[in-house]
Amino acid sequence: MKDYKLTEKVIGEKTYYYATFVDGEGHVQFVEIDEATYLTIKQSQTREETYERTQRRRGVCSFNEAIGIEDIRSTDDDSKEFYEELDRLLASLTQTQRRRFEMRYFQNMDIEEIAKIEGARTNAIWESLELAKKKMKKLKNFI
Repeated sequence: MKDYKLTEKVIGEKTYYYATFVDGEGHVQFVEIDEATYLTIKQSQTREETYERTQRRRGVCSFNEAIGIEDIRSTDDDSKEFYEELDRLLASLTQTQRRRFEMRYFQNMDIEEIAKIEGARTNAIWESLELAKKKMKKLKNFI
């Protein structure tokens, strides 16, 4: 969503909303949009920026970077198998489930914090985490 630049223009008593972006052919497009679309894009951009700021402030990297999963070749066979299974299970999660799972269990954030960052209901966060945990329980075979 960051690829859109949003602008408002007030003419008289009416407000017009515009999105500017570069299309697939590299041409800049300037399009008038309705208020609901403007607000949806703006909210999404704000959530993204808030999430990224929080990640930078916490000095958080991805789980793979944190545990060095890219370099598991140097670990013993049992550890290698464990991390390969962990990586496979994390990859089986949806992007949203994985992001929320990592925030909850690897960054020790509570559900309310995650909901605030993502602009979502706490119930939605809880449901995502429950689905992710069901998939991740398969990892118990390795622990």
